[in-house]
Amino acid sequence: PRFKIVSFTRDVSTASGTQAVTGVGGTPIVVIFAATITTTNTFSIGFDDGTTALLVRANDGITTDTWAQTTQSIWMQVGGAGTDYYGKITALGSDGFTVTWTKEGSPTGTATINALCFI
Repeated sequence: PRFKIVSFTRDVSTASGTQAVTGVGGTPIVVIFAATITTTNTFSIGFDDGTTALLVRANDGITTDTWAQTTQSIWMQVGGAGTDYYGKITALGSDGFTVTWTKEGSPTGTATINALCFI
């Protein structure tokens, strides 16, 4: 398989919704995500094939120096419990994918998401 690295951002104060990511150069068969907000202690690494999404994320907003696992592919925990922004792939296209985002509480900041796309 071929691969392509892409990077995109998301303002986590934005309402829940979708975001199209293009420029991949084909239809991804799996995407590996590394995401962070540099002004907070939030980080996640996730895997998504458009059907199954899994990730490991920093859980510092709830308990310092802990990690959590969930069935999303990108997760930003901004503050304590209930102040989250997370998403996963809900559609694969001929040049990328669509992430559907969910907002909980009132998170702020800009997430930078790096994606390794296997085509």
